[in-house]
Amino acid sequence: LQAMIDVAAEEGWLTPVLNCTMLLQMLSQGMWNTDSPILCLPHVNETVAEKLAASKNDHLPKLVTLAQSDFSQALHTIKRSGGLAHKKAAAVAKVLSSLPQVTMDVSIQDRVLRKNSPAEISKLGVTVAVARSKFKRNANAFCPRFPKVKQEGWYVIAGRKDANELLALKRLTFQKKANLSVKLDIPLSEGETSSHNIKPFEVYLISDCYLGLDKKKQNLGGQSQEK
Repeated sequence: LQAMIDVAAEEGWLTPVLNCTMLLQMLSQGMWNTDSPILCLPHVNETVAEKLAASKNDHLPKLVTLAQSDFSQALHTIKRSGGLAHKKAAAVAKVLSSLPQVTMDVSIQDRVLRKNSPAEISKLGVTVAVARSKFKRNANAFCPRFPKVKQEGWYVIAGRKDANELLALKRLTFQKKANLSVKLDIPLSEGETSSHNIKPFEVYLISDCYLGLDKKKQNLGGQSQEK
């Protein structure tokens, strides 16, 4: 799969890259991308997931945030909404408190990286700052259905999904520190001179092993929105 991502990236194809990262997530968790992401949690089957959904407590990032900020409240919510016994609910809350809660900030430099030769394409500098809560050096990912130990990795991807255009891709890990900064060079098309007139693009922060925890900033080059 990594080779497929490399080939698609070399060709500048965004959609195949995103599909391959999604397949990595599905293989790591032993789930379909159409499944509720909370089904990766211990003791959470479809019945429990439906109960949590009925009370609007099935959003994985929201549960991770709650478990890391107020473990007792998370435990109470899982017991009450999911109908789990205390011991099982505690196991769920414990895993939630260890899952990555990530943030992503994107800044665009208005300076253009000038051509060194006529054949070179001008590029716009973009800095992506990412941070992970509950950082633990060399920690393994929670992938109970995966046949071997797996470490957590992330992709920072810039592109235009409507045009299937990949602009930049870098891989990173939080194995050594919780705050990382990635610099991307965004190629400028003919007529584009700065961030003010570049065609809008998106930046994705995508896990290689978790479903439902990705981040996205869109409409960059104009007003950005995070999902």
